[in-house]
Amino acid sequence: CSRKRYRQLEAKGMLVKRGTLIDATVIEAQARRPQSEAGARSGTDPDAAWTRKGKRSHFGCRVHIGMDAGSRLMRGIEFTPANVADTEVADALIMGDEEAVYADKAYESKERRERLRAQGVKDRIMHRGRQASDGTRCEPARANSPLRRRAAAPYDERGRTPSAGLTARPQEQSLMFTGIVEETGKVVEARPHGLRVAGAAVMDDLAAGDSIAVNGVCLTVTERGGEAFDVDLSDETLARTNLGGQAPGALVNLERALTPSSRMGGHIVQGHVDGVGEVAALSGPPENRMLRVRVPPEIARYVVHKGFVAVDGVSLTVAAQDGAEFSVAVIPYTEAHTALKERKPGDRVNIEADVLAKYAERLAGRV
Repeated sequence: CSRKRYRQLEAKGMLVKRGTLIDATVIEAQARRPQSEAGARSGTDPDAAWTRKGKRSHFGCRVHIGMDAGSRLMRGIEFTPANVADTEVADALIMGDEEAVYADKAYESKERRERLRAQGVKDRIMHRGRQASDGTRCEPARANSPLRRRAAAPYDERGRTPSAGLTARPQEQSLMFTGIVEETGKVVEARPHGLRVAGAAVMDDLAAGDSIAVNGVCLTVTERGGEAFDVDLSDETLARTNLGGQAPGALVNLERALTPSSRMGGHIVQGHVDGVGEVAALSGPPENRMLRVRVPPEIARYVVHKGFVAVDGVSLTVAAQDGAEFSVAVIPYTEAHTALKERKPGDRVNIEADVLAKYAERLAGRV
């Protein structure tokens, strides 16, 4: 089924094939859980099974997804019981004609690396990012890390791209993000339907037409001049995010779009914010800071313990979840290098749930 869908997308020229990004997520079963984890199955959902993630047990199915890194379209999808390891079905999601395959270390095997090499496919199966001491958060790469550098575009003496209008990068580049914030920028001008933001590291190769995440919102650079850039805000963006409330001097999180050579240090973040949450509490000592956020029910359904969530564009791991509220650990590095250090109870923050959970729900017909 997935191969047939892939051929249809390819025939319509919708696939970029710069790379396939592979990942998986666990979806809780709707059926009643068996009382015991000892190999028990549910009579109403025989395809579900038990698995452990972190210190918690889950009963359900595992959804394995292969995503085209350039177009963000799914190349393939496989449903298995939750106890089937990610790596067991990975080969079914690799088409063999992509330029590269991106995945975390859970998919690493000697045989798979040799097979990719034989097919002429670049092996981009990475090690996971460094973990905090509590295991709940990946540390961001430094803003000037070579992993974040791209070839600089030429600018004229005014610091703008030389051609008139929007000078976009080739559109085959990936338009995804990782939630690993590169730096904080400062709002220098706030208009009814736009912002002007000053940055440093992100300005190295930023051009009009490029995509950039501002507090986790994917926006298009409409103009670049000197050390600042302009973005427009649509009515939808103003209604669904906190960008309309940013005043001059406010700090915002900035991240450029992921490139095929970038390391997947966080998780897949599209920049399509689901809605706004409210900071309920920020407590604990600096070395063990916990951020508690209250979200609407339509977002809370996708938040799971030990799952990913983007808060103002920062990739974080859910440490606890209780109804409409969830908590995340904010390590000192993250607090110091993102705008989260300015957040206080009552503040509005942009929330993007894990896209894999939404894909899985849709395809399983459980909307």
